[in-house]
Amino acid sequence: MKKITFLLSLLISAVSFGQATDLYFSMYGEGGSNNKWLEIYNGTGEDVDLSNYLVVIYTNGNGEDTPGNSYDFAGMPVLADGEVFVIANASSDAAILAEADITDDVTFFNGDDAVVLYNGATIIDLIGEIGSDPDSAWAVGDVADGSANHTLIRKASVCSPNATPLGSFGTDADSSEWEVYDQDTQWEAIGAHTGCDDMAVGDVLLSEFVMYPNPSRDGKVT
Repeated sequence: MKKITFLLSLLISAVSFGQATDLYFSMYGEGGSNNKWLEIYNGTGEDVDLSNYLVVIYTNGNGEDTPGNSYDFAGMPVLADGEVFVIANASSDAAILAEADITDDVTFFNGDDAVVLYNGATIIDLIGEIGSDPDSAWAVGDVADGSANHTLIRKASVCSPNATPLGSFGTDADSSEWEVYDQDTQWEAIGAHTGCDDMAVGDVLLSEFVMYPNPSRDGKVT
């Protein structure tokens, strides 16, 4: 009789990394006084030349033919993969300004103003709705006034910008692409973002896996 023992050391590394299709807003702060900022995230897997991008605000329900303040990234370096670019109001709290890459008037927005990220002439990400005036704020998830007097952080599961008007806001907490926080909070989160390209799925390790043949009916192994 021979006892056959198979010692198998098996490593299965099924790692799946998502990558964003383009830049997108990862944080939005509409705080007290002039505590306002925008954070833009690069999760594309590649460094991105910012010279083709533009941020525009549309105030008071203005349409695309009447844009407000804008920021065109002129002279800015490339945005490295996994990094963020923070635009803050110059009169923000010092804790916000410490994380800002630039201060600009494009941050003079309120909760009822559309904030838009363009790649060239194409809208790629949109907070709110151009040409719509909700009086004071749009609902974000299940927070009725979410776009005003709140801090919004893009969920880590989001992998792409959303150019659909009000599309990223969803209709409830589950469908929303944003986590909604109280006004003037989460300042410590400014300057870094965890997006879908940082999420690994499915690491499995099987080691020293032992296989034995099935014994015969009389208990002998053949």
